[in-house]
Amino acid sequence: MTSNAPNRSFVRELRRVLYRLYDPRVLQNSPLIDLPPLEHERTAPGLQKALIEAIEALEPDASVSPLSDAARTHSILTHRFVDQFSQPEVAATLGLSVRQLQRDERVALHALAAHLVDQYSLQPTPTDSGLELRPADAARRADHDAPGDDGELRWMEASYPCQAIGVMELLEPVLSLALPLTQTLGVRVECDVADGLPQLAVQEISLRQALLNLLTTAMRAVPGGTVQVRAEAAERHVCISILPSGASAPTDLLRAMNDSLPVVRQLVSLSSGSLRLTSDGDAPALPQIQVALPTVDQIAVLAIDDNADSLQLLERHLAGTRYRSAGVRDPQKALDAITTWKPRIVLLDVMLPGVDGWELLGRLREHPDLRDLPIVVCTILPMEQFALALGAAAFIRKPVSQEALLTVLDRLSAPPCSASS
Repeated sequence: MTSNAPNRSFVRELRRVLYRLYDPRVLQNSPLIDLPPLEHERTAPGLQKALIEAIEALEPDASVSPLSDAARTHSILTHRFVDQFSQPEVAATLGLSVRQLQRDERVALHALAAHLVDQYSLQPTPTDSGLELRPADAARRADHDAPGDDGELRWMEASYPCQAIGVMELLEPVLSLALPLTQTLGVRVECDVADGLPQLAVQEISLRQALLNLLTTAMRAVPGGTVQVRAEAAERHVCISILPSGASAPTDLLRAMNDSLPVVRQLVSLSSGSLRLTSDGDAPALPQIQVALPTVDQIAVLAIDDNADSLQLLERHLAGTRYRSAGVRDPQKALDAITTWKPRIVLLDVMLPGVDGWELLGRLREHPDLRDLPIVVCTILPMEQFALALGAAAFIRKPVSQEALLTVLDRLSAPPCSASS
């Protein structure tokens, strides 16, 4: 129906969001958040799910040739946006030139846009403030639909995953943002971070806001004084302490500061951390702030693959996660690498030089010290049942997406559930 055909603004916004499909900030601020399926819960994860489901809906049935235009459109949308592969990677997978892929990608985007418009009877129209997206008979969102504090915190919990980050990488932007206030209040901030601290596993955005609030609270409590920021290791945690010293601020100011603590405590809890306030004997009203944060328990993953590009892709997929990767290209050296590096999980390619991957899998399964080591077979061949029958713990079809890889690694590294009595 031509009246509901997607216009350029809609296609442009759809392209922008698909390129950043796993960035919750982009999704939450997009006009596409008004898609009808999200009417009762407009969240970044909801929009992400709706777009992935729309791509899946374009998959042709089994009777359609895999060489058809419909099959190519679905493959391009899946690899480019769901898997987030680059254009050269997708072009190589589909046997296309990059220039041809770029043309086909534009066609695929228009096909997806047309599907969304037809499915929801949308009228995407440009407005002064951007793109207004709604069904023909729908009214725009009212201001009273905006989420309150609880809704905002729930959205942040669902939208921002915990990531690995260094302590100074976390603290430096906080100290920089607080610098103008230090000059206004005449407060000296001293930072003391112990050497060799492990990385933190935290929700970076929300935690930085919490630390900024706590730091400025301490500064306002001691105008003209000193605030020490310390970070030191504790058991499976890093403790960040904010210690003000000097003449205390008036009681009413401290009382007003306490009003913000419940929200700050909730922000810290989004990173599985804890917040504790104490006071010293000389100045009972002076806050002594301690934030305990979990550290990254990095899990070693060894990849056995003779393709250097595959090993580099694995390294990119695992960067900034709780997994650390290493690779070995010579299957003859695989056993030595496992013995030396002691990985928790092994990723095994099948087509290897010298020693067949299936043979290597059998050897590892028969080794008395390695028979319980989880091995994930990664290959372009559709041989999942065969791999599992030979003792593989899981199977991933190449090209390996980050989402598929992390899903398998999280499952294999999860602690076993205790038996219920």
